[in-house]
Amino acid sequence: MTDITVVNFFLHHPPNGGAYACIPMGTLYLCSAAEQAGYSVDFLDYQHQTAENPYSPQAVCNFLEQARSDVIGIGCMTNMLPFLLCGLRLFKKKRPQSYVILGGSGPSGVAPEILTSFGAEVDAVVAGEGEQAIIEILEARRGKKTWDSILGLIYKPNGAVQKNPTRPRRFDVDTIPYPAYHHLDLSKYLNFPVLTARGCPYRCTFCDIAPNWDRLVGQRSIDSVLEEIETLQSKFSASFISILDDVFVLNRKRVTAFCQRVIETGMNFHWSCMCRADLLDDKLIELMYASGCRKIFLGIESGSSRVRNLAGKGLKIDNVEEVIAKTSRHFEVTASFIMGFPFESIEEFHETLLLQMYCIDQGAKPQMSILSPLPQAELTSDETFKKEFHPELVSGMVFPRYQERARRLLLNVLTPEIQELIRSHPKIFSAFYYFTEGRVGEKLELAMQYGMRI
Repeated sequence: MTDITVVNFFLHHPPNGGAYACIPMGTLYLCSAAEQAGYSVDFLDYQHQTAENPYSPQAVCNFLEQARSDVIGIGCMTNMLPFLLCGLRLFKKKRPQSYVILGGSGPSGVAPEILTSFGAEVDAVVAGEGEQAIIEILEARRGKKTWDSILGLIYKPNGAVQKNPTRPRRFDVDTIPYPAYHHLDLSKYLNFPVLTARGCPYRCTFCDIAPNWDRLVGQRSIDSVLEEIETLQSKFSASFISILDDVFVLNRKRVTAFCQRVIETGMNFHWSCMCRADLLDDKLIELMYASGCRKIFLGIESGSSRVRNLAGKGLKIDNVEEVIAKTSRHFEVTASFIMGFPFESIEEFHETLLLQMYCIDQGAKPQMSILSPLPQAELTSDETFKKEFHPELVSGMVFPRYQERARRLLLNVLTPEIQELIRSHPKIFSAFYYFTEGRVGEKLELAMQYGMRI
């Protein structure tokens, strides 16, 4: 029996496995950390389950029964949380000796509520970075460490929920071993991601990424990043790298150094990244292109500067259209928008639709999602705004449904059991709700009149 089974509980939508699968960086980092500390690791990726309905409790249970350890660490995002908890109900009945630990953005912000309401299914939650925590949990299981000394751990000693002190952010990110790619058949995955920094310093009130990282950023050295890319090229013939940083262009000096090193060393690969529109100018755009950048993601959020400011986006530029035009001449641009802000008028939503049409005219690809009240987002905690749940209005921020097949699947998997679970625990599953004041129904109809796909 191995020391721990690490599970990536995630599905790309529509759930198709194969070329649609995403390399699960977070859980692979955990595997590397545990193995470097001398523990044996069994890894399972739910993207490659074979069930006809992968969202059913029985399918989840059957998959987890493949675990070769009684210690099971599961990385889970918000969208998969209700399906996981229902599946764990069956799994724990079959394997009650299993010690189940959850981590990731889904459970981290609502850990006490999960342990209170789903104490039979979940034994502990790790909030924050997990590489050191997973080692300390294994040490505690062997009696080498006390449970109350594990920072960031929320657990149930003697049946009562206890929340240990928060684990400080680590900034020695160069010392974290590369993801444990040896656990994967890489031919089953779409592309190769690289994380060059952890965290985001901005204060967008609708986002839970920055709060999850305490709005602090830990950056790797350029040497470390390029060494990892060279490894991916030499071992796996990687030709396209997806840089997963929340804002890759955050530090202009660092991005410039990265691009110049790629050009100087003659490294031959293309790459993509996420950007802020107010951090790009002609010189940086041209340098990024020269070094192989071919795709960028811009979070615009709204066509109204007032709405962007109220949402904490605070783009420090007067002309968003100008940045969209400039970037579209060099890159394949995805411009992201959000509908349903509770302080957004119908007239302001018209501005968003007009800006999306401008994106299309410039060759950029707009995408729009219904605003989701994510558990750790500042806006979600504002009790002046009401939230409602309707199975047909679940946000694409939580459950992407860019294809009609995925939309039909969503309605099928949100069974009466799952719907009741979501309604019974609005705080845990807040991301499946929407803001009533956002007038989502009206805006959906308006968007369809413009020919926009949500």
